[in-house]
Amino acid sequence: MPFQKHAGSFTPEQLEILTAAFSAAIAEVTSAGVQISHPDLAKRILDRAADGIFDVAELKRAALDGFDPKSINVRLSH
Repeated sequence: MPFQKHAGSFTPEQLEILTAAFSAAIAEVTSAGVQISHPDLAKRILDRAADGIFDVAELKRAALDGFDPKSINVRLSH
């Protein structure tokens, strides 16, 4: 789990949301054939969570923000 070292900062439910967003973002870039640093995706998700955002779709969008939309088809559903 990419957020294990942050377990003390979030509730178990929040950690599940972060992990779901991370998994969805990884699936998105993998299906597009794009290589990206997993720690970079996790950091983008943590940055939004620090702002109080715990919506899977929003966290996924934040993780993928800034990538070429032609190479990644960002689906908003999860």
